[in-house]
Amino acid sequence: MTRKKSSQGISDQEWDEDSNISYNSAKVKHWIIGLMALIVIIVGAGIAYAALTLSVQNNVSINPGIGLATFSTLQANCPALGDPAYGTVTPYTNNVLWSITAGGSQTEYFCIENQGSGNDANPSITLTSIPNTITCITSPCLTLTTNPSPIPAIAAQTVSSPIAVTLSATTSATGSGNVVITVT
Repeated sequence: MTRKKSSQGISDQEWDEDSNISYNSAKVKHWIIGLMALIVIIVGAGIAYAALTLSVQNNVSINPGIGLATFSTLQANCPALGDPAYGTVTPYTNNVLWSITAGGSQTEYFCIENQGSGNDANPSITLTSIPNTITCITSPCLTLTTNPSPIPAIAAQTVSSPIAVTLSATTSATGSGNVVITVT
């Protein structure tokens, strides 16, 4: 509640009894209202960002005779054949946390090791399962692409060059969970 406080020696000033604040002009009122609106916008934007961030881990299924190494940064070369960086157990769970905003994407780097005696003429990295805890309006909620695409053949007893693996989310995607990525 505001009232004039001219009886106490303060003339022509609005006085808010609840907060004990004196407003000297309309300019001060507009400044305070603008500041409050800015705070509301900033808080709202923070809440919206948190609601639109996906947290995704992945399990990778690896065919026999294949090793897989994963990296968050681009490597000049993949580790040498037989390097302990290559995981060979299915399901191979890497420690990469995919944190993707709705409408955004994240790239990780995979190296494939061909431990077999034959050439891998058509190596592939595919997204084979998305959990129902990740939802969206436009399906599919997540897509996976590789660069290069297609992945070049890998000769027996050799390793690939680094492969950029990009996981992208639709603008309406929300949630978290474990996706399954298959390497063949």
